[in-house]
Amino acid sequence: MGFFHQWADPASVLGFLASLVGFAITISVGLRSKKAAEKASEAVAGVREKLALQTAADMDELKALHRASVWEILPARYSSLRRQLATFKGTYPHLTENQKTDIQSIILQFKGIEEKVERSLAAKRVPPDAPSLNRIIVKEGDKLNEIVIAVQQTIGGPKK
Repeated sequence: MGFFHQWADPASVLGFLASLVGFAITISVGLRSKKAAEKASEAVAGVREKLALQTAADMDELKALHRASVWEILPARYSSLRRQLATFKGTYPHLTENQKTDIQSIILQFKGIEEKVERSLAAKRVPPDAPSLNRIIVKEGDKLNEIVIAVQQTIGGPKK
């Protein structure tokens, strides 16, 4: 029994040390995983914010194109903006039902504008006047901006 007793103490110590090393490794891996998840979350928030800012910039560009009467390229721009808005609506998990409804309303406004411009171009008529279209863009852009600000506050504010 003395022989086993001599080996039991070093084995216990080695077992305890191995447990400590394993625990330290587990904590280290866990911390790295947490940091990676935080970075991924920040990246997603950054992409969302860039999408929102790009959508707002595209709305401003539409106003300038209306003023310049560049009607032939506008239908494609309206379509692109609608896709961006749909993506925006689908990628923000914090949107309320009212916000989703507002975004869908904005999408439908641009669909209507696109159809009017397309019909005018097909009939070789002058499209609707730019100031009235720009008033719609300003109204819808303000609505979208309110949504973006609300979402940024929900996810911890805009990233710099």
